Amino acid sequence: MIKRIFGYGFLLIVSYAIFLIANLPSSFVWKQLQPLIPLQQLPFRIEAVSGTVWQGQVLARAEGIPVLCDWKVDLLGAISGQLPVAVRVKSLPGELKGNLRVGMGDIEIENLKGVVRLDPLNPALSRQRLTLAGDVAVRSFNLSIQQGRINNASADIAWSGGNISYPAGRSQHDRMLPAFRAQIATIDGESRLSVRDSEATFDVISGAIDQNGIAMLEVTRRVLDLAREPWPSNSTEKDVVFKVKRKLYLTPSQG
Repeated sequence: MIKRIFGYGFLLIVSYAIFLIANLPSSFVWKQLQPLIPLQQLPFRIEAVSGTVWQGQVLARAEGIPVLCDWKVDLLGAISGQLPVAVRVKSLPGELKGNLRVGMGDIEIENLKGVVRLDPLNPALSRQRLTLAGDVAVRSFNLSIQQGRINNASADIAWSGGNISYPAGRSQHDRMLPAFRAQIATIDGESRLSVRDSEATFDVISGAIDQNGIAMLEVTRRVLDLAREPWPSNSTEKDVVFKVKRKLYLTPSQG
C-alpha cells in the first residue's frame, strides 16, 4: 500500500513537472537571459515576448521598423538530436518563414522563403543616402553551420529591379536597374555566389567561401555599365573592377 502511494505521488510530481515545462512562459525565460546578452550591441530591440518557450512570439524593433517573429518547437523531432523550430518573421516590408534546427554546436536553416519589399526600408537607409525599390523574392535559402563554420549553403534569390539612389562623392545618383538573380551552391566544400542581371550571359558578381574560411568577392564592369558609371574604355564588361578577399573564420586546425 505504501509503495503504491509513493508510486502515485512520484507520478503526480513527474506529471506536474512536465506540465510546468510544457507551459513555461517565454517571458520568464527571456528575463533570465537578459543579463547574459549584450543588448546594446544587438541591431534590434526586444519590446515584448509572449507565449511559451515551445510556441510563442517576440516583438522587436529594428531601425524603427516593428518586426514580429513567432516560433513553434517540434518536440518529437528532437529525437534526432536536434531541436526543430518552425519560424516566421513578419514586418511591414514582408514575411519570411522557414525551419530552424539547433543541435550541439550546429545550426541549420531549412527552406526559408518569402518576399521582402524594399520601399519600407528607405527611412532607415536615409542616413546612408540610399534609396531602394522593388521586391526581393527569397525562393529558397538553406544554410548549415557546424562548429562555427559553413558546412553547406544553397539559395535562389531574385530582385525585381527598379529605381535606386546612392551617394557618389558629393553627388547623388539616381539609376534604373534591371532585375537581378542570385544563386548560392556548395561544391566540394566551397560555397559559391553567382549574380546575374536579366540580360547577362555571365556572372556580373561572383563570390565564394572556401573550407579554410577565406571569402572572395568580385564585381565586373557590367555592373558599372548598368549604373551608367564611368570606367576606362580599354576594358570589357567582363573585366573585374572590384575584388576583395578576407578571412572570415579560423579552421579547427588553426583555432
